[in-house]
Amino acid sequence: MADNAALFDAADLAAREQRLGDMERAYDAILAEDPSNLRALSGKAAAQAWTQRYAAAQATYQRAIAIAPGNADNHVGLGYAYAWNGEYPDARAAFQEALRLEPHNVAARKGMGYSHLWSGEPGEALESFQRARIVAANDPEIAESSGIAALSLGRTRDAVDFFDEALRLQPDRSSALRARRNAYVSAPVLESSVRLGGTTDAGAGFRYAELAHWLSPKTRLSIRYDNTLGLDNPSVADRGDDVPGYFATVRQSIGSRWLLIAELGRRELPGGDQDVLGVQAHYRMGDKVLRVGGELGKHAEGHSDKLVYAGVNMPLGERFSIDPTLYLSTSGIDEDSEWRGVLNVEYRGDPNWTTGFFAGGGTIDAINPAFDGSTFVAGAWANFAVAERHTLHFLVRREDAPSAAFTVAEVGFTFRLPGN
Repeated sequence: MADNAALFDAADLAAREQRLGDMERAYDAILAEDPSNLRALSGKAAAQAWTQRYAAAQATYQRAIAIAPGNADNHVGLGYAYAWNGEYPDARAAFQEALRLEPHNVAARKGMGYSHLWSGEPGEALESFQRARIVAANDPEIAESSGIAALSLGRTRDAVDFFDEALRLQPDRSSALRARRNAYVSAPVLESSVRLGGTTDAGAGFRYAELAHWLSPKTRLSIRYDNTLGLDNPSVADRGDDVPGYFATVRQSIGSRWLLIAELGRRELPGGDQDVLGVQAHYRMGDKVLRVGGELGKHAEGHSDKLVYAGVNMPLGERFSIDPTLYLSTSGIDEDSEWRGVLNVEYRGDPNWTTGFFAGGGTIDAINPAFDGSTFVAGAWANFAVAERHTLHFLVRREDAPSAAFTVAEVGFTFRLPGN
């Protein structure tokens, strides 16, 4: 017979060290000889949920509930397994049952708040978190979550008060520090950005400017002037030509999972104007964000440039995230094709600065040998907060292609007026 005490200790250690596979195997060893062991069933279900096997976690929690229907903690675990999988009505039913069994169960009250927040109901979420505060007034997580809900409602000052409360309760709570800074830069009435820079062997000067207005925390409208193509293209820069582009963009959040972006614009190219239509969608999957998008640029001469891309942002711990993206495009009258893969690595130093680097490459398949071959891109960037709500930007990028090689250096500033 297995030594259950030793296996439970091994499972607990594996959980603390985030070795979730070892954690689940330890519980499986206990359940192999004692299939009704409630503690092992609960632990196995948690491991399944933490590894995003939500249907399996739900089934395991249901087995535990069948054995001990009066155990509120298993109803809480089942609720989170539903909520993390986007099954919010079922999640709330499970949390409600836990609260029927234990009206002061803090985890169940938090779960009710999160299920409303994640399903795009910030008002109901804030009410749930406020009820949780009655039970656990000194819980910094509840204060921080209340701030996130208030921010989603456009109540920026209330959100900052909640984040300040979380930091009073836990001064080193880095997520609350980041959230407080985000409250200052989220949904301002007015936001404007300018960027200046230079390109080796090409041009230097005013790269682009953007003016944006937030109609609500979910809706952002902007117009942008963009001359980056004129500064980055050596042949255009040598002639002293500008290649101005004018764009209008709508950015709309839908619920807590979707972000849609649509852009319409025009570039004044030396050979004629180009009309541009771009679309992009972001979909949040737990702590990951999937991005897909495309751009169609129709030239006055009749041909079109086409671009499609897809990427995913994935956290690696509390401070790092990676973002691999694949781009496929065709351009020119001859429809030269290019594929390119780029990996961006981001590091969040503290709420006041973020930095990262990127690198990638691909291949251009062109009829003209001068444009045919491999490409390489690499660079680094950094953003620094100024007076909490404004941002200073820096970027350096190296680009190598068969027809040209150049380096871009850029500096910019974003100015924001607070929303309320």
